[in-house]
This record gives sequence, structure tokens and C-alpha cells, in this order.
Amino acid sequence: MKSYFSFIILLLFLISSQVAECDEAVDKSQILLDPIEVTSTRINKNINKVPFSLSLIDKDELQLGEQTITLDESLNKIPGVYVQNRYNFAQDQRISIRGFGSRAAFGVRGIKILYDGIPLTLADGQSQTDSIDLSSAERIEVIRGPVSALYGNASGGVISIFSETGFEQPFFDVKSVFGSFGLYRLNAKAGGQVENLSYLINLSRLNYDGFRDHSKTENVQLNSNFNYLLGVNSDITVVLNYIDAPRADDPGALTKEQINQDRNQASAGNLVSNSGESIEQLRIGLKFNSYLNDENSIETLTYIITRDFEQRLPFGIVSFDRIFLGGGFKYINTSKFLNHNNRLILGTDIKYQDDDRVNFSFTDEFRKDALTLDQTEQVFNIGLYMQNEFSILDNLEFSLGFRYDYYNFSVDDFFINDNNPDQSGSRSFNQINPKIGILYSPLEYINIYGNFSTSFETPTTTEFINNPEGSGGLNPDLDPQKTIGFEIGVKGVIENKLNCEIALFYADIDDQLIPFEVEEFPGRDFFRNAGSSRQYGIEILLGYSLTKNIRTSFSYTYLNFEFTDFEAEDEIFDGNDVPGIPDHQIHADILYKSDMGLYAGADFLYVSDFFVNDSNSEENESYKVLNLKTGFERSFYNKLLINAFLGLNNVLDEKYNSSVRVNAFGDRFFEPAPEFNLFGGLSLKYTI
Repeated sequence: MKSYFSFIILLLFLISSQVAECDEAVDKSQILLDPIEVTSTRINKNINKVPFSLSLIDKDELQLGEQTITLDESLNKIPGVYVQNRYNFAQDQRISIRGFGSRAAFGVRGIKILYDGIPLTLADGQSQTDSIDLSSAERIEVIRGPVSALYGNASGGVISIFSETGFEQPFFDVKSVFGSFGLYRLNAKAGGQVENLSYLINLSRLNYDGFRDHSKTENVQLNSNFNYLLGVNSDITVVLNYIDAPRADDPGALTKEQINQDRNQASAGNLVSNSGESIEQLRIGLKFNSYLNDENSIETLTYIITRDFEQRLPFGIVSFDRIFLGGGFKYINTSKFLNHNNRLILGTDIKYQDDDRVNFSFTDEFRKDALTLDQTEQVFNIGLYMQNEFSILDNLEFSLGFRYDYYNFSVDDFFINDNNPDQSGSRSFNQINPKIGILYSPLEYINIYGNFSTSFETPTTTEFINNPEGSGGLNPDLDPQKTIGFEIGVKGVIENKLNCEIALFYADIDDQLIPFEVEEFPGRDFFRNAGSSRQYGIEILLGYSLTKNIRTSFSYTYLNFEFTDFEAEDEIFDGNDVPGIPDHQIHADILYKSDMGLYAGADFLYVSDFFVNDSNSEENESYKVLNLKTGFERSFYNKLLINAFLGLNNVLDEKYNSSVRVNAFGDRFFEPAPEFNLFGGLSLKYTI
């Protein structure tokens, strides 16, 4: 380990030394003149002046010639991020950042997800991605590594998505996408500005049969935002999102033998029980910004999310009605301290989650039968945070932050009889998370940084109530996961052509939350704590503009994630790899855009093999995927913009499993990906 760190430190030193030697040879006019600013750090800041790993995905990468259906289309290029696309809209994609989130049975765990500043991550740390509409996304910012000092619970990384906003010239845009396996997506988008009001409204519909049996999905979604200037220094933004997904079938996971027999089949239990889910969700947010003067500004946020959910699983029906509401206040002071530049941020977040949950068993004919659970689950959180950035020198900045969080989980049990005693109860947690960072810029365009940070992650309400005994209440044996992390790295933009990010990280994790299944409840995940585990690795991201028409990028991730103290069911797993996480991941892409409007691109992904259970007795084989796309985008009379495109996925016709279910019972670990498939589309944008 010491030699590993020594090598990276030497590498960073050599890079900075060589760049310094070349300083005189660099044309200063070639240095990046328009730095990219990010806001997922809770303040506006140059992306290369942030003392931790942060990457950005722009609009072209999100939308140009893409299906805009799932996050893996764009997130796979970010090092340290691994997206398992289940091609199963009843389970969501499993997203992990440096291993955080790999345990998710459905939805996303361990990662904070924001949409236009509104958290999609609930108070208990659980996130769903089904309400994310990439067809109206402007950019995505990704923070890699523990940042609970900024965002509290479940912040092993951050994914912050920003919608397009209104333009000065009103426009209307219609886009249709057709593809293999019954893919059909239609969306209509309108935006513009009327005096002090700017607006963006996007309506979409998705129908998809899926390449596996019993994997059909359909939904309708509205995503919109309205911004009104109250004056020179103040504005208010209203965000509205709605999704109605009446059908999302769940084909389930398969064994290796079943995949070799027929990779398109659904699990027999899922097929006969008609497993799947339906949801209806509404999200409304209100944000107010005001620059009080040159040194002081404030921001307030309030939001409410309602969700009606029903899921059919092989063992029964799970359903709940949810209300999630919250808000926050942030104050920023930018001034001088001891005659040095200083920026202070003070803020608070408040969240409240209320789930009215009822579960039912099945009859022999898989119809709704007896009530098995009836309870209300509530989570309350209040967080107070502080962050301060102090410029020791013009090119040396020190940052310090911490956050205090209080969490209370409570359950009111209404299903009480002779066989089911009252399981009502509560559990509370307090946590302080610090963050220290330093950033040194020996040259204007090269930045060397280091940080120390922590994170914690409570079990979600679903994980708390999933007791192997089958009872309700809160599992008293399950504790939050805690992480201490260190990172050093270098990043910058050279000659306005080469973007470089290199990061080395190390973390110790206590009480890591691990999923497992039992025979009595097929398809349902339960959770336990590992004693301790550790992770370390390296991330490299290089982006290069070959010409003004050609740009390419390359990313590499090495991650070593292993148990250091873990015993369960009389088995000792010390030294084993944490399942569900590949050691190596490589992504490369290239995009050509001609002055005449023709564009073509390719992206390649390699994922190494990895274990799928704690005992490391089964593994998912490595795979490589090559995708191609081409299109033509041309404007006519500065009014009509036409974009026709064609995409070819998995050109190598690789037979691979794009997702696994960790520690699944009966060796049902694997969810296969489709072989070669294609899609095409046409969009028409008219500017009024």
C-alpha cells in the first residue's frame, strides 16, 4: 500500500514539474478563457478549483443522437462511476460511485441525487431515477467520494442534474425515437422568455417492450421550470415534474444455466406472479435567490414530492403512499479576512418523509390475499452545515467544512393480532461530518489538491423493515454505515485542448450495509452490517480536442474494495472482495461534428469480471461494449433546425450481463443485456 501511494505522489509531482518546465512554451492565449462553473458544491465555483473529484457532462453528450432514456448513456464516461443497466424499468439502474451504491436492490443507495437543486434522495437515503428526463437535461455534475459534510446522509458521491431553461427566442421542439424491442419515445418541448419570465416545458411518452420476456414498460412524463426576475438582484424559480408509469414489468434475475439456455427468458416466479410495479409521482419545488449586496447573498428552497407506488413480487404485493417534503436556507458571505479572500457558507436542510405502507400475500392463483403488514414509517432530518474557503496565497486555497445531522426513524404498527405483536418503535442517530481540502495552482491551468472527508449512510426505511423473520417494525440489529476517506489529485485544462483529471483515493468503511436473500422471500433483499472494509483506487479522465470538429475522451478506473472484518452465518469473509464492483473499467469515445452538420461518434466500454456474493464463489464475467451513432443536424433560414440520427448499440454483439443481484438466493444473480440492437430518430426545432 505504501508503495502504491508513493508511486501516485511521484506521478503527480512529475506531472506538475513537467508542466512547469513547459510554461514558457505555452501560448497564454490558449489557456481556457471561459472556465466552467459548477454549483453542486453548494456554491458557484470553477470546476478545476474544487479540491475534490468533480466531472461534468454537457448537453451534447446527453442529447445529441442519443435515446435519452437511461443514465448509463452518459454516466459511463465518468471514472469511478459504474452504472448497471438492468434493462428493467421496475428496478431502476444500479449506480455506484467508488463502490458506494453497489448494494442497491432497487433504486439508488449511498449516493445523493439532485434534480434542479431539489433532492431526489429521500430523508432515509433512498433515491429513484424514474422521474429523471434526460431529453430536457442541460448538464450533469458528478462529485466522486464521500461528501456528507455538504449533503448529509447517503453522500458517497453526488449526481446533480440540471434542466434546460428558457431562451430569449421562443421555440418549439418535437423529437421521436424508434428502436429495437418495440422502443418508441416521443417528446415535445417548448421554451422562451416573456419579459421577466423564462420557461421550459417538456412532455414525453415512452413505450418499450424490452428484449426479455415480461419486461414491457410505459410512462408519460412532464418536466418544466419557470424563472421570474423579481429585480436586478433577485429571482424565483418554480420546478414542476410529474410522471405516470402504470406499467413496468419485472423479468427478474437468472442463473448462469438459465442464461445459457435462453437469455431472453424471464424468471419463472416473476412471470407467473406478473411481477412489476406502477407509480405516480408529483414533484414541486420553489427556489428564491437574492444578492443582497456585493458581499452577501441568500438562497431559500422548499419542495414537496408525493408518490403512489405498488409492486408485485413473487411473494406478494408491496405498496405505499408517500409524502416527502423539505426545504433549506443558505447564506454566503464573500469578503476579506486578514486581508485575504475568504468565502463563508452557512446553511440548514430540513426533510420529512411519511410512508403509509401496506403489504399483501398472494393466493395460489397469485391474486391479492391477506394483509401481512400495515404501518406508517416516518423519517425526520435536520442538518446544519458550514463551509469556509480561505486564500492563503493567490494560488493556494484552504477549505474547511462540517455538518451536523439529526435523524429520527419511527414506525407506527397497525397490523396487530395474536401472531403479530405491536412492532411500533423508533431509532435516532446523530452524526458530525468534517471536510478539509487544499488546492494549489502552480500554474493558471494546473491544480493539485488533497482532501479528507467523511460520510455516513443510514439504512433506508425499506431496509430497516425487511426483517428476515418477516415481521414489521425496525430491525434493531442494523446500524448506519460510516466512511473516512482521503484523496489527492491533479486536474486542469492545457492549451484549451487537453482536459486532465487524475485522482487517488483511500477509504475505511465501518458497518458496511450488505444485501442478502432468504428462501422464504424470493426476490426480496434483507440487510446486515459487515464489520469493516476498505477501498482504494485511481481514476483517470482525459479529454482532448483533436481539431475544432473532433473531440475524444478516455477514462480508466481501478478500484480495490475488500472486507477487512466480516463474519456472517458462520463464514469468515475477511480479505474477500466486496461483491458487485469491478476492479477495472475503461471507457473511450470520439465525436466528429462537421461544419455542414454531419456528425458521427463511437464509444467503447470495458468492465472487468467481479464477484457477485460475499464468499466470492461466483462471479460475473468481464465484457466489452461498442456503440456507434451518426446523424445530420442542419439549420434552415435560422428558424428550423432538423436533426436525424441513427444509433447502433452493442455492435460487437457481446453476450454479457449488465447487472447482478448481490447475494441472491438460488444463484439467481444475473440480469442479461441485449445483444446487437439499433435505434433512430428525428427532431424538428422551430424558433419563433
